[in-house]
Amino acid sequence: MPKAVRIWILTVLAGLTLLVRLVDISEVAVRGSHHAITLGFFWSVAENRMVIRQVPPTDFDGSPNPFHEAGLRAGDRLIEIRNAADQRFRIEGLYDFGDALRGVGRTSASTMVVERYEDGRRRQHLLNIKPGPGYGLRSWVVVWSWTLVFPLIAIGTGLFIGFKRPEDGNAFSAAMLLLCFSSHFGISYQSFPPLFRQLGAFYHALLLNFLPYFVMRFFLLFPSPSLIDRTVPALKHIGLVLACLVFGIQLYTTNLVGQSFALVESMELPDFLLDAFKILISLSPSMIFVGVASLFLNTFQSQSRAERLRMNVLLMGTLIGLTPTIVFRLWVESLGTFSWAMFAFAYATLLVFPLSFAYAVIRHRVMGVQLIIRQGVRYALVSRGFLVIELLVVFSLFSVTAAPVLARLFPDAWGFATAIGTAVCLAGVHALNKRVMPIIDRRFFREAYSAQQVLTDLGRDVRELARDPDRLLRTVRDRISDALLPDQTAVFVQGAERPGPDAASPVRFNPHETADYQCHWRKLRSRRDREADRSPIPRAHEADLQPLALPRDAFIPRYLERFVEDDSEALDVYLEDERSWARALALADPSNDRLYSERQLVERINTRLIVPLVTRGNVLGFISLGEKLSEEPYSREDKQLLMAVAEQTSIALDYAYLIEQVAEQEKLKRDLEIATEVQANLLPRRLPAMNTLQYTGVCHPARGVGGDYYDFVTLEESRLCLALGDVSGKGISAALLMATLQALLRSHAKQNESDLSRVIVEINRLMCSSTQSHKYATFFCALYDDRTRLLTYVNAGHNPPMLFRPDDPSSPLLLGNGDSALTPAEIDSGQALRLETGGMVVGMFPQAAYQQETVRLHPGDVLVSFTDGVSEAMNEVEEEFGEQRIESLIRNNIELSAAELCQLVVDDVRRFAGSAPQHDDLTLVIAKAVG
Repeated sequence: MPKAVRIWILTVLAGLTLLVRLVDISEVAVRGSHHAITLGFFWSVAENRMVIRQVPPTDFDGSPNPFHEAGLRAGDRLIEIRNAADQRFRIEGLYDFGDALRGVGRTSASTMVVERYEDGRRRQHLLNIKPGPGYGLRSWVVVWSWTLVFPLIAIGTGLFIGFKRPEDGNAFSAAMLLLCFSSHFGISYQSFPPLFRQLGAFYHALLLNFLPYFVMRFFLLFPSPSLIDRTVPALKHIGLVLACLVFGIQLYTTNLVGQSFALVESMELPDFLLDAFKILISLSPSMIFVGVASLFLNTFQSQSRAERLRMNVLLMGTLIGLTPTIVFRLWVESLGTFSWAMFAFAYATLLVFPLSFAYAVIRHRVMGVQLIIRQGVRYALVSRGFLVIELLVVFSLFSVTAAPVLARLFPDAWGFATAIGTAVCLAGVHALNKRVMPIIDRRFFREAYSAQQVLTDLGRDVRELARDPDRLLRTVRDRISDALLPDQTAVFVQGAERPGPDAASPVRFNPHETADYQCHWRKLRSRRDREADRSPIPRAHEADLQPLALPRDAFIPRYLERFVEDDSEALDVYLEDERSWARALALADPSNDRLYSERQLVERINTRLIVPLVTRGNVLGFISLGEKLSEEPYSREDKQLLMAVAEQTSIALDYAYLIEQVAEQEKLKRDLEIATEVQANLLPRRLPAMNTLQYTGVCHPARGVGGDYYDFVTLEESRLCLALGDVSGKGISAALLMATLQALLRSHAKQNESDLSRVIVEINRLMCSSTQSHKYATFFCALYDDRTRLLTYVNAGHNPPMLFRPDDPSSPLLLGNGDSALTPAEIDSGQALRLETGGMVVGMFPQAAYQQETVRLHPGDVLVSFTDGVSEAMNEVEEEFGEQRIESLIRNNIELSAAELCQLVVDDVRRFAGSAPQHDDLTLVIAKAVG
């Protein structure tokens, strides 16, 4: 589009905007009755009727809303409005509603006739609206902000961009976008005077319906054509045609709705035409989606630093400006509630949107050359000018006071004597210069600092903060930033991680861990801050960005590890220098993903100097310094200062790690003691007495806490549940799973005590759903009936318990459900009976099935359940204790009580193991039937 056409379009729109906005402002100034903020309710046109959408209980000033008190509800259809003079305004069209608003004020009484759906039919109600209070300050501030300030900012920004750069197509698109965006503020054209209503409707429909198109067009092309535009270049033209069609439809329907709702209802259009209209209107939001998608693509694909900054500002301005309003509208529509505070916040953030456009389109660079020149000239004038002024002041004072005396003493050479005297006086004010010149240097980005002072202060802080490495590194970062004034300072350390989700949580790290280099200590001093503050002193701030990281095998860490083997010193980083050690980064392209990513990180933090943190030949990390704000290179004295600081910091980090290790071990020891105590309390401490059964259990964890588990659960009707389990793994994780298993057993055993196999099925299913797939437990569970002496059991992959009998009983041993019998002759008299019936381990296969079996206990029978910590206990020569020893020990002492047998087995296992370390938990449960 030619430049002249763009100027003509902008001029016409500017004149039209001026006319419409003046009418809108005059309506607010004279009547102030057509905004929901002052009117008292929100409305819309739905189903060809005026429908009330929201009626807040109070106004913006907190006063009661007279419409809410009169009973006006959301969903009411507005039929008629009557003013205090009993003038009636029948609402048969949108413009009728505008006439009513012009004739009814909020501070005067009025009557509303509404239609409400009740009891399956629509009924009319007469609402008497009492006079409302006068408009408060907050309401008027919001109204004028909404009517004048907000649209003026959007319109002014758009016209400024358009007329400032009429030759730029992107600037024209941005100007049109902002003009269209201003349609969201004000323009209640239905309450305009009759001569201006159609003009206002045309203007509002034009801007509102072309907004999605210009959002898409601008983001497709700014700052360069996006991937979407390169792939589908015709998308812009399709969007323009769509916007024109929707605008025509909207303008036509708006005119009909303005005249008469009945006229719209009487229209009979073919269904296919109505469907086409609906499709066209629904496609408009898709253009906004395409535009935002292009914005994201352009932001993440930006190559230069300045372009990335512009796109980031534009992206953040779009998100911050539009997201609160969208969320607020969705919140109101979904919940049906309204908040003035949220309303004010949501629409106030809309200002960010046009302002971000002004920044992104007008500015071509983050820091213009003119600012650098201006600062340099200012420094030269102030610093050198101060010396000139000082010389003139001293010379003037000396001439007034001492010159007359010198003229009488040296009539032929008084001028020379005056010059000598001035020089002597200047030497006397040298102390003043020492104080003033550093202030001037710092104010205009000249690093005048005392290396000795920095080293002394930082050395003291390093010693004091050795116990707090996170604070130590922050202090080091801040002191370096304050002393040398780089635009960025970042500290990278191996193995650094922030333990909690809170960004303020202290960083914990192991500097000797061979892990990636993480950065949680970054500080920015940007020229943008200086320019925004109108001050040459930079405003330092934390970088609230996602943590930066470098893999341990990246280019810079590998170079540092090789470099410090000989000697360590600060390394200059000049990617453009062909002789630089970092030249490989400059040559990296997207085909080399890892090296290219590292190059992007270096450019992101603007690295100009790397200071390694080394102790005992190990690279703990490094400090990255950006370019000095004065744009001067780092001097040899700078590097010596930084290396001295880095050496002290590295020693302090090493010491801090040792302190943390000791503290961690003490804490872990205490935690283990607490966990051991908690687990001991989970095991049964009281054994309910049974008439026909003695029972006991013992558990000795190998590591203080363990995964072995036994339990005795008393059920109703003289029943006792005996359980023994062995959880996979060791330590606290196994103990937690053991506690889960105990909780599941106790909660399900009482619910399904008549069906033990069902209990195990439920336990298995719940463990599979709540634990990781590699976590499981072997489990033996038995239910003993004290009246019938029947023992029903399920063995879920556990070591089969042993059932001993002192002699061959005359009665058979019942199995299954009692329907089948196994005679004593069928039992191998030299072996104990093994209880194996059951199924898979629990916690691994959710669909696993389990079977139960029942045996009858006779007086003298002994049931021994154990974990592999008993049978697989090893001595010094790695010989296992074995199940044969358990069986022999029980048979030879079967006349002992259950408690005595249990202690006997434990003592024998410990005697057998001797001094060999125990690698598994030792858990044993013994039950003995009595007469």
